Amino acid sequence: MRITDYSLAGSLCALALCGAGSFAGPYEQRTLNAEQASRDIGIFREAIETVHPGFGRFTSAAMTSAQIDALERDARNGITDADLYLRISTILGHLRCDHTLAELPDSIEAHRRESPSYMPLRFKLFAGRMYIETPGPGTGLGRADEILAINGRPAGDLIDAVEPFMAIDGFTESSRRVPLEYSNEFLGDGLNHFWPFLWGWPEQWDLSVRSAGNGEVRNVSLEPVTYPVYQEIATGSATRYGSNFDTSVRFEMLDAQTAYLSIGTFVNYRNNADPYAILGPHFDAMRQADADHLILDLRACGGGSDEVPAALLTLLIDEPYRQAVRPNRVKRYRYGDLLPYLDTWDRSVFELPDALFTPAEGGFYEVDPAITPGAFAELQPRENRFAGRLSLLVGPANASGATNFAARLRESRGDVRLVGSATGGSAEGPTAGLMVFLDLPESGIRVRVPLLRQFNNVTSFTPGMGVEPDVEIVQPADDYFEGRDTVLERARVWE
Repeated sequence: MRITDYSLAGSLCALALCGAGSFAGPYEQRTLNAEQASRDIGIFREAIETVHPGFGRFTSAAMTSAQIDALERDARNGITDADLYLRISTILGHLRCDHTLAELPDSIEAHRRESPSYMPLRFKLFAGRMYIETPGPGTGLGRADEILAINGRPAGDLIDAVEPFMAIDGFTESSRRVPLEYSNEFLGDGLNHFWPFLWGWPEQWDLSVRSAGNGEVRNVSLEPVTYPVYQEIATGSATRYGSNFDTSVRFEMLDAQTAYLSIGTFVNYRNNADPYAILGPHFDAMRQADADHLILDLRACGGGSDEVPAALLTLLIDEPYRQAVRPNRVKRYRYGDLLPYLDTWDRSVFELPDALFTPAEGGFYEVDPAITPGAFAELQPRENRFAGRLSLLVGPANASGATNFAARLRESRGDVRLVGSATGGSAEGPTAGLMVFLDLPESGIRVRVPLLRQFNNVTSFTPGMGVEPDVEIVQPADDYFEGRDTVLERARVWE
């Protein structure tokens, strides 16, 4: 598809611009010899081609294998750990699975945390343009100032160069900007994270900025800061990523008949809160207030733990609903020589009996629902469910779990109205669930690989896409920085 070709071209263009060994600066790169490089690349290849359930799903298997072939050829005379990380990240970006990415070797991560290399600001993207959300103290920058160029490179070119490294599901291109702005999957935002790999270690940040106040264009020079200093620069768009479900829930009555429930994340594995104990009282409050319109705001929610959206569905559906149309599938459940390089939260998944796996088409195995019982369970509506008008606010930050919920809610309750922008994730069902961590022994790079191919119980979806809103509203930069929630305003009007 043309989208795939565009992303490939973007990554190759960025690599060509930076050239080999661009991770220059105070970090002393470690060079793997040909044998070491071959070992790591071979392990990586086997995991992607034989374990990953998304291999060949959105990008052809031939293309992904050809990229690994090219990496092998280029590493015949050795390769640095930094360049290997960048090349693997390039391949994974083209694979188009939101759950698959490479983690930095410990040595590079430690150095990036301790050595100054970050811009002292946080930015936000609107329509391909870069604005300052939170300026660092003493920078002389203002909130909503537009960044036109960084170190002589136009902001639009920087966005185009880094976006292909951002993991997405399928062809949900608009969701690439979310980790580019900020993500706990990287050390900060995608631009700061990948800058040293693409354009070298920054000795100074030279910004061309247009003032939000008078439109004046000025040049500003800033000293790089360390990662902890960068993290201390507070920003509303970043705080949501590290939150837990139980502390991310907000409820209020907007007026006598309109209830507002916001959930910032479904992540529940840290605190293991009872989702119904958190959500149930809010639905009781709606019933007591005789609310007839619920606005459910999931725009900041990427996903998280399965039990949270399942509990939420039971408070919204009118009839029993099974979340999956068929059991999960895996490409492989015996790992042979690959096993020493794999790790996960519970290693018993590597020793499950053969009887739990049934051969299926396409070289997959169907997984007995007993392994992941919640995924195939039939949900029952709660007595205190909300049966009035329902608006669901969605956007590009919605990834696997949140998009699964939106698709299932639309399927199980046809009167829901989706307001906002197209989501990330896969309405059909992502490659997610059980995760394994592939340790490449020579470089220290770790690759996250999902094991399960999921199948949502939805009858209508666009392959490779998330969910589309019924009412599309894109918040302009001016409204955002003025504190006006254009999407919420539109959702309050029921037509």
